[in-house]
Amino acid sequence: MCGPRGLHFRIRTEFAAQRMEWIIFAMFAIIPITLGILRNQRRERCIRGIAQACGLTFVGTALPRSFPFAQTSVRGASRILNAVVGDIEATTFLIFDCRFGTGKHSSFRTAVAARGSEECFGYQRFDSTLIRESVGEWTLVSRKKERFLPEEIETLLPTKKAIGKIEAGRQPGSQLSRVPSRR
Repeated sequence: MCGPRGLHFRIRTEFAAQRMEWIIFAMFAIIPITLGILRNQRRERCIRGIAQACGLTFVGTALPRSFPFAQTSVRGASRILNAVVGDIEATTFLIFDCRFGTGKHSSFRTAVAARGSEECFGYQRFDSTLIRESVGEWTLVSRKKERFLPEEIETLLPTKKAIGKIEAGRQPGSQLSRVPSRR
C-alpha cells in the first residue's frame, strides 16, 4: 500500500533523517572550534595578567619595529598573537605567541625576547630544553612547537616575584630546598 499518503510519510522521514545528520555534523564541527576559541581567550587573559603584574604593555598582534623578526627562527610564523612589550630593570622584553601553519596541522610556540644578552632572563634560562638565539642586540628564547606555561614566562622575566621564588627555594625548610630521603 504505497499510496500518496505512504510516499509522503517516507519522504518526510528521510528529510528528517538528513536534517538530523546535518545537525550532528554541525555539532561535531562547532564544538572543537568553540573550544579552541575559549582556549585562546583564556591564554590571552593569562598573558594580559602577566603583563599587568610586570608592568608591561599588551599590544596584541603587533611587534616593535626594532625587533628583527625576519632574522629569527620564528620568521615563518603565519600569525602573531598575545604580544607583550615593556621594560623590566632597564631591559626591553618582548613576549609573543606564534602560530606556524594553518588548520589541523598548525603548531604554536611562545617566544620571549630581551634586548640584551641571555643574562637578562630569569632563572628559567637554565632550562636545557630552551632554544636560544641572538640576533643583533636581541636574545630570543623559545621551545620547538610548544607554548610556555604562564609560570614559565614569569620565571623567564627578572621580576621580584620570580626572584622571590628563588629566594624561597634557598631557605631551609622550604619545598624547593628539601631533598627526598632514600630508604
